[in-house]
Amino acid sequence: MSRITFFMSNHPISVFSEITNPFELVIRECCFSTVDNWFFRDAVRSCWLFYWDPDPGAALLYDGKRIPLHPDRVILIPPYTKFSTESSGTFRQFYLHFSAPPPFDRVRRKIYSFPASAVGEQVKNLQTNLEKDRKLFLFQRYLFNTLAAIPESDFLEPEHPLMSPGIRRAVDWIDQHRGEPLSNSLLCKKAGMSRNLFYEQFKKELGMTPGRYLLNLRLEYARRQLIATDDTIDAIAAASGYADRFHFSKAFKNFYGTPPGAYRRPAKQKTVPAD
Repeated sequence: MSRITFFMSNHPISVFSEITNPFELVIRECCFSTVDNWFFRDAVRSCWLFYWDPDPGAALLYDGKRIPLHPDRVILIPPYTKFSTESSGTFRQFYLHFSAPPPFDRVRRKIYSFPASAVGEQVKNLQTNLEKDRKLFLFQRYLFNTLAAIPESDFLEPEHPLMSPGIRRAVDWIDQHRGEPLSNSLLCKKAGMSRNLFYEQFKKELGMTPGRYLLNLRLEYARRQLIATDDTIDAIAAASGYADRFHFSKAFKNFYGTPPGAYRRPAKQKTVPAD
């Protein structure tokens, strides 16, 4: 807790009586990797995404537009923004998945592109022998500077959240029960809506059906497990909510364009953790 005071003519003017620091970024995933293909359709993440590609060749598809990823630009994507990706050839990519506190939970859903000033230097810092806490602090500072570039007009007022309370409750339940069967009647109950109204409102606010949203969650979890763990594909399939490896592999290939086994091999070989 601290006090900020301006001094004018020897008379202190208290601007903020008490200040706490609620701004804490939680970095969920941080990688600098070589990517052979980058294809998925209608992805939605519950966290912020940060991309920087030092090589050309990849693009985001959003709202009918194609947004190439250039070395001189960084990309920010707010939570629950629906987008697709595509690529040509092999390219390097640095990405972050992170959570940000209010008011960054009220940023309009869109793709933000900013100049990539000093990002290469920051990425190099993450791969040095600097103390881990210092590396994270330096990059968190960079992330906050980037978040600060979001126009004020893109922040919604607290009384106008990104999702209505009922849909938020349903989404939170899906987030917390990713590996369980999807109970449509329970989701409607959580939302406090009739079945027809719930599905109509969910699709309007998330851009997809509850089933598609759950598929996103399950396959994103599986993708991270394939990269970060040595768990068997059968174990990952079960943890992701699939009854068997066959159905899991089919769903994974349809979403990411490659079977889980083939995805894991190049990822394990080429991914360089940033911490």
